[in-house]
Amino acid sequence: MKKEQYVPNSLTRTHRVFNVLLILALITYGGYGIYFEELYLPLDEDAELTLYGTSIYIACTAFGFGCLILLAQIIDHYDKRDNEQKYDRFIAVCRSFGLMTLLAAIIGNLAN
Repeated sequence: MKKEQYVPNSLTRTHRVFNVLLILALITYGGYGIYFEELYLPLDEDAELTLYGTSIYIACTAFGFGCLILLAQIIDHYDKRDNEQKYDRFIAVCRSFGLMTLLAAIIGNLAN
């Protein structure tokens, strides 16, 4: 029985550029929220939330986890080794921590 040949992950140039632009947008939006001490989060068509105080910094931490996910996808594109499971695990951990952090920011904001 022959082992299948490994094919590394690849992203289109458009996808990589989109990821970089989204990283820059998250950093900019988080910085905007910190500078103006107010961070607006649209949750749904009819639901919105504005964060104040410490909750902004916590939400920016969640944005950082989002940036790490996007960056890991780009790095995985250039990494031709057979280690996708490590990138997948890293992305899953960042997604979990990011969602928990964002939830903590929302709960912290509602508690104030």
